[in-house]
Amino acid sequence: MKTRIDFQNAETDGKDELARLGGSSTPALWDGHTLTVGESAVARKLITLRPEVGPEREDGW
Repeated sequence: MKTRIDFQNAETDGKDELARLGGSSTPALWDGHTLTVGESAVARKLITLRPEVGPEREDGW
């Protein structure tokens, strides 16, 4: 997931960006179009992510 998701600390590095997107609480997930806020909503959104299409990774995952 780290290759597809830019994890930010919303208390420091990502604080201004979260506010710019209209958010103020975490957990929050920005997919490039929509800001999803709240543990349950973020969990539901993450479940919808599909694996990247491409060659299999060296570690087999």
